[in-house]
Amino acid sequence: SHTEQLFRAFYQLGCIYNEQGLLNDAAVALSQAETLVERINDDYRAGLLYSQFGDVFFYSFDFYRAEHYYRLANAKYDSAGMDQHKEHALYDVAGCLIEQKQYETAHSILMEVQDWASSNNERYFMCSCLLSRLMCSMRSQDVDMASEELNEYVSIYQQPIESAREFSLLAEYFLFAGKQSEAVRNIE
Repeated sequence: SHTEQLFRAFYQLGCIYNEQGLLNDAAVALSQAETLVERINDDYRAGLLYSQFGDVFFYSFDFYRAEHYYRLANAKYDSAGMDQHKEHALYDVAGCLIEQKQYETAHSILMEVQDWASSNNERYFMCSCLLSRLMCSMRSQDVDMASEELNEYVSIYQQPIESAREFSLLAEYFLFAGKQSEAVRNIE
């Protein structure tokens, strides 16, 4: 239908602007798509729209609005039966909560998402959840939980650390846990 084509055009334009870092233009285009979202009656596409909107606000440092849109995306993916998308939207919600310093809430969401990733053999996604949980534990000063998560991470991923994110998180962990000598040895 004409409405669906219009929705798709505005959505795709929003995605293009978003990829180019033109966040204001992306927000305008996605807002146009949002005015049509109830008329297209497609929960999956609505979820995609809300995920894009979440990204635009996240990268505009408006974590409160980003969280709102990621939660909408999560609900729409849920109704559409798109489990993987639903869990990724929930992971993004946790990312917003971390930015808002709501570490305990983010941590429990990440546990839930990690369980899903684990039972669906999504190793990389599971690893991301675990590293984000470690960050939450450190930020909320929970040494025991952080140690547990680091040990779990090491036992699952026995390969050497490669990414900058892993390096900085592990260095932060060793400093946090009062193990400066290990932090230095890990960086060398």
